[in-house]
Amino acid sequence: MTTPFLPLTPVAITAYSTLNACGMGNAALLNALQTNQSFLTPLELFKVPFTTVVGEIKQPLASLRPELVDYQSRNAQVALTALNHAPDGLRAAIDLAKKRYGAARIGVIIGTSTSGLYETEAAYQHLLQHQQMPADFHFVTCHAYQATGRFLQLELGLTGVCFAISTACSSSAKTIAAGQRLIATGICDAVLVGGVDTLCRLTLRGFRSLDLVSPAPCTPMDKNRRGINIGEAAALLLLERTSLANQNCPLLLAVGESSDAYHMSHPHPEGLGAIAAMQQALSLAGLQPQAIDYLNLHATATRVNDAVESIAVAALFTKALPCSGTKGITGHTLGAAGALETIIALLALQQQFIPATCGLTAIDDTCHCNVIKTPLVAQPLTIAMSNSFGFGGNNASVIVSQANATVPFTYSNSEKSVFIKSSAICCPDREKLAQFGLEGRDVDLTLLPAALRRRTSLSTRLAITAATQACQRAQLDTATVSSIFISLGGEIQVTDALCRVLPHLEELLSPTQFHNSVHNTPAGYWGILNHCQAPSTALAARDDGFAMGLIEAVSQLQYQPHVLVVCYEELWPQYLAASLGKTAFACAFVISREKSGCVAALTLPTNTLNPADFNPDLSWCEWVKATPAAAAIPLLQAIKSQYSGVIPLNTQSPFWFTQLQVSV
Repeated sequence: MTTPFLPLTPVAITAYSTLNACGMGNAALLNALQTNQSFLTPLELFKVPFTTVVGEIKQPLASLRPELVDYQSRNAQVALTALNHAPDGLRAAIDLAKKRYGAARIGVIIGTSTSGLYETEAAYQHLLQHQQMPADFHFVTCHAYQATGRFLQLELGLTGVCFAISTACSSSAKTIAAGQRLIATGICDAVLVGGVDTLCRLTLRGFRSLDLVSPAPCTPMDKNRRGINIGEAAALLLLERTSLANQNCPLLLAVGESSDAYHMSHPHPEGLGAIAAMQQALSLAGLQPQAIDYLNLHATATRVNDAVESIAVAALFTKALPCSGTKGITGHTLGAAGALETIIALLALQQQFIPATCGLTAIDDTCHCNVIKTPLVAQPLTIAMSNSFGFGGNNASVIVSQANATVPFTYSNSEKSVFIKSSAICCPDREKLAQFGLEGRDVDLTLLPAALRRRTSLSTRLAITAATQACQRAQLDTATVSSIFISLGGEIQVTDALCRVLPHLEELLSPTQFHNSVHNTPAGYWGILNHCQAPSTALAARDDGFAMGLIEAVSQLQYQPHVLVVCYEELWPQYLAASLGKTAFACAFVISREKSGCVAALTLPTNTLNPADFNPDLSWCEWVKATPAAAAIPLLQAIKSQYSGVIPLNTQSPFWFTQLQVSV
């Protein structure tokens, strides 16, 4: 959808690095692109009951420090290896930024769709054999979506904003958007963004259940294409506010975001969501379509997705715009793809060449794009776009440019107070709520059509019930409001059911369960049910998820009038984490930059206060330890009791707080 607001302030991309099937660092990726060489090979990491090739990382991986061993996963190791690759200078740039701005002023936002699922699959094999999880398996620090981002924050000694975004294949593109907003609003001075995803059985067998996996190297946009090849990668970028010190660095101009509001795993047939994301990116960058010199296509090599993306691109750009899809080289790296292909766009700008579409021999007759078959050198490129589209109809388009020393840095929004228009609670345990003086409703199954009611989990039902009531109380048009869905465990019950099937190679996975296992499942169904094409973000953090969601909401309000914030957690299998997921709970807030009709005002969450300076009621802490979404309880209590003052938002260091004013 086209935004009515002013363009965003560009930010500098001061360093970036990647590890993927092509090898270690930016140089290995650049060489693969310039030679148009595929690095898709037979799978070696584990066995699957079908034939395919993958983009597997073969390089030795860095080891975690002993004090961070609880974060051990292939995901964390791949991220650390990319971070430490000295020739790319990423870690050195972060250390310099830390000295320049301070550890608390640097954020970490990492996108992922698998996180530590590879290790979780092994843990489930142990569970099924021995009726208990391995003693060294720590679900929250290994598998949970925030784990890799939190690991990087601890590894780097940073103390600022930290969360994960998990919206399937658009995840890391959306971290780039979130990072730019945090800098533009003055919340951070620098943000480490990007994505990390690694190969696992669930992903490969899940895509196979959808009949989308190619047995041979994929051929994007080819008339004989047969499907995708899964890859793995870390792709990390450091964003900073522009200054004289980084005036020669490339720029992030904008990221457009949208939702299809159509189907969980099938794009809108007319490409409406894709068009909306590209249009919003152009609008936020202050550009016309003809300003784009190169477009990196999402181009997964599936029949439907490539055809729909072609329709969307042709609707917005001229036939002359050179496009290419690079997944024939790297494989589809899922949650890392958006950041990886943003780096590909940056390399194209840096080296003034257009990458080719590896594997393409005969362009599909229905493709109306100028798809490049072989690399083009000596091209005058200034601005590039990269598309990423994911399950749940979640879309993002990134625009980057060459350095422009004339771009001044200005904060987009110096006002850090926002307004709460409404709130709502969904919790089947009414007695638990009553202990805290609160009231809520049980899951309302009438909000879901019968077909979706059968397919959706408790997570989705909780979140949609709370979200619907909050929007009704705010008298808000649900078809237009942007949303943030926050959870630590996400679709934990669905993931549990799938992981129990995986050891049995002869069993097929349920395609519905597979696309319902993504972290943004509630967000996807919310868009579908409400025909909402507005941007939607699925966020994950530790017990500070609610605080991170409020920060993300404040940053989004610079170009959205309202944001729906939904925090939820369903019941967890106790063998995953005995202390977590004991109460099903969801709450929702409509946050606005408009004062009229609001029930309270609150300030941007901060971690600079000392808990010893005031004496809050801490009776809710035990509930938060078991149900992280309950971190919103103090705010809900304050709104109900008309209390103004400092509100705690989490229970573990670093502690986050907000200032609430109920009389506005």
